[in-house]
Amino acid sequence: MADYRAFLAANADSIAAFEARRQAAFEEERAKWQQSGEFDRITELSASDAPVATDIDLPDDADLVAAPFGGSVWKLLVAPGDEVKAGDTIAIIEAMKMECAVQSPGAGTIAAIYVQERQALQAGAPILALKAEG
Repeated sequence: MADYRAFLAANADSIAAFEARRQAAFEEERAKWQQSGEFDRITELSASDAPVATDIDLPDDADLVAAPFGGSVWKLLVAPGDEVKAGDTIAIIEAMKMECAVQSPGAGTIAAIYVQERQALQAGAPILALKAEG
């Protein structure tokens, strides 16, 4: 521990200079995010009034596929009547500038879709109904 404290003391000026540069870069990046409206978009996506379909018409013998996390529906890759296999990408959700694929949990036919592209979602919100094969 004594060696560590001696190292910190010997390098105090360069450590402080690095921390100041790091903080300035962080503040510059936050200012860019603020200017671009990123914080407003995130507030909008995480608002408690984001639409959540709670009263949906789930077809008989269909399973509900729900959003694994909150975000925005960037792209729907299926339509009612489409056949999918387990693992097929059925939608892409965008959250925090990352695109994340939502995969079909099983094989079957898309029976209903409950979302639209660019719609904000909360975790657990219904995305679609999947009618299993057989």
